[in-house]
Amino acid sequence: MVDSTLWYALATPDLFELMVGGDRVALTRTSAAAQAASDTGDAAVAPMPGVVVVVSIGVGDRVAKGAVVAVVEAMKMENQVLAPLAGVVREVRCSKQETVIANQVLVVIGRDEAVEAG
Repeated sequence: MVDSTLWYALATPDLFELMVGGDRVALTRTSAAAQAASDTGDAAVAPMPGVVVVVSIGVGDRVAKGAVVAVVEAMKMENQVLAPLAGVVREVRCSKQETVIANQVLVVIGRDEAVEAG
């Protein structure tokens, strides 16, 4: 207890969570693989810290460039997360109601020549 306020912290190799009073903040560690996917443009990332309110795709789904793959709510506004390229969803790294940080990889998309040619 600090200044009559209850708090706790949880740290794991992939997560740091802090709760003060009734407010919770969770941060996840970005792996080298996730950063590499983001750097090559094969990942849809969170535009800012917020809460995922919609995940509109799943692994194996084909997506067009610019398709909405998720929606992140921040400061009472919904921000669409768009596919950076046409391809096949390889990984979904978020779930509904998950707290995310800015630039966190939410979806990894693999290039698919059939989608790009179509």
